[in-house]
This record gives sequence, C-alpha cells and structure tokens, in this order.
Amino acid sequence: MKTYIGTSSQTSSGDIKMYYSIGNGYYINAKNVGLPNGPANLTIDHNSYVYNYKGQRKKAKTIKKNTTLEVPGEFEEINSPKKFYSEYLSSSGIKFVSWQKRHRFWLKYKTIHGKQYYRIGKNHYIKANNVRYLDGKPIYVDKKETTVVLKSGQQIVNRNSNRESGRYYKKGKKLVVDKYISTFRGYPDDFWFKTGVGDSVFYHVKGTKDDWVWGRVSEVDVKRHIEPVNVFNQKNTTVQAKPGITKAAIYNSHGEQEYDDKFLKTTNYNQAGYYPTVVKELKYIYVPSSKKVELFYRIKNDDFMQFFVNKEGKGVGSDPRINDFYVKAEDFEYVAGPKLTPVNTPAEAEKDK
Repeated sequence: MKTYIGTSSQTSSGDIKMYYSIGNGYYINAKNVGLPNGPANLTIDHNSYVYNYKGQRKKAKTIKKNTTLEVPGEFEEINSPKKFYSEYLSSSGIKFVSWQKRHRFWLKYKTIHGKQYYRIGKNHYIKANNVRYLDGKPIYVDKKETTVVLKSGQQIVNRNSNRESGRYYKKGKKLVVDKYISTFRGYPDDFWFKTGVGDSVFYHVKGTKDDWVWGRVSEVDVKRHIEPVNVFNQKNTTVQAKPGITKAAIYNSHGEQEYDDKFLKTTNYNQAGYYPTVVKELKYIYVPSSKKVELFYRIKNDDFMQFFVNKEGKGVGSDPRINDFYVKAEDFEYVAGPKLTPVNTPAEAEKDK
C-alpha cells in the first residue's frame, strides 16, 4: 500500500514527502524507489471537474485539491520528454559523493480538442493541467518556459556581470522564466540538479536581458518544471581518474616526465573530495621512454585550481611552474562537456618526435 505524509510540503529535491508503508508501522522513503509495479497514482493541486472521453463535463463530484488518485495504467520510463512527464532518481551507489541519475517517466494521457486529460476510470477523465505530481514527483513539461512564484523577496542577479542588481522582486511575484541553469562544475549531464540551499541554480526572467532569480525550492514555487542546463558543461570538458588511480605523472609537450616529486592529484566519485579535472586538448605525443606514440590530455590551470601530490600521495600544494602540462589519457575517463578529438594523428606525432 502507499501512504502519503505531508503532501502539501516539498523536500529539498522538489518531491513531496511520500512514503511507502511496508507494514507493522514501518515506512520507506519513496524518494529511494524507482518506478513501482503497482497501480499508477497522481496528485492534483486544483479542484477538478470530471469529463468523458469527448471532453464533456460529467455530472460527478468535483475532485478536491490535494487529492491523490489511484488510476488505470502504468508508469513507463521514457528516453525523451513528453508534453507532461516526471523523473525519479536512481542511486549511484557511491560511498562519499551524493549524486544521482535522472530517469524520465510518464503516464499516458489522452488529447481531446487539443487539451490533455488523464484517465481516472471508465469514461472518466480529468485535465492533465490540474495534476501536479506523478507518483509524488513533480511534473516537467517539454517547453522552453514555465512560471515560478517567489516564496520570498529576491534581489535580481545579473549573471553576465556576476553581480547583484540592487533591484528586487517582492514575495508572491509571479514570473515567466525561459531558462533554468545550473553552474555545477564537472558533473555528468544526467546529474540530478538538486535545489538545496548550497546549489547554484537560476531562472532567467523572460523578456529581460540579464535578470535572474535563484531557483532553489526554498525560494520559488514551480508547478511545471523545465529541463535544466549545465552551463559549465557547455564550455568545459571534464574527465575523472579511472578507479584506483590517485595520481598522474606530469608530462611536457615532448612526452617527457617533468617532475619526479610532483604528480597531479586525481579524484573520482569513489573518493572523498572529488574535484573534476578540466582538459583543453587531446593530443598524440611520442614518448621517448616507451618509444611509442601515446594519447595525452592537455591541462592548463587558467582559473581552475589543480592540486599536486608527491610519490607517496601526500599533498605538496600548488606550484606556479606547473601551469601547462599533459597527462596520459589512458588514466582518465570522460565525464562531461564537449567531447574532444585528437588534434593530430599518431603518424604526425611519430614524425614530430
């Protein structure tokens, strides 16, 4: 059976507080469950009339706001967005880092005279626009814009200049927004865009040049969510060390290892203190010590801090001399951002040795 507790409030991830009863007074958090194999359910946030298959209103009781209905049909996982759909999380199984993958799912709806309806019984339908949650999870729409309501007053942020504007929107202000972005650094594109207090997520106010508001659940109420975009991943390619590799030797453009006592500190999701490695180039280089051509990633510090360790893996701090260097690509795996292709060929690297 399912038991809904506190359906009027949301968790920091945007889900309502929903639990499954497993008997004897014990419950499990529905957030930790994927798609159920039992009856589908939906929760409405608006008093709803009942319609027939022709879209004509039936003589039936109005379904009250905040009602959760068990309805015919099953939730199905989908690869691409539908007009109305939702998402659930699957745990990555990672010990230290809390990130989860997004999975889209939907409940089939019927389009009548251009409007969508969910079937709730034999020849009984309600408008899809009155439904707020599918299986207790917020609904997304396949659109470029949505509406948010501010839960508290907010100072407008100008993201391009990275400054607060000095202008404010009042609590209760309703805004049409046309972009939802995250500035998470170096996480996969399927990373779940949490909306907790410490996360950098923003909505762009439609019709403005550079007005943004915080997108945290604690500060905005959103009935229909739109897909977020990771702006960091649009410009930067990030890699992570393969499991078990904690340091990478530093090479120069001639394939020579430059330091015996300094190595790039590498971390992956299986380690505490994960920090992505931003790479600028993929290049074949002839390595004199192995007498063969190998593939390397080029790393430039720029404004991305790199950390270094000694042979024993203990931190040695930053070094201003180590600003532009190479690491073997075989020690790393792609995480996010534009996929790089080698700037040269093995034959060209052999020729340039």
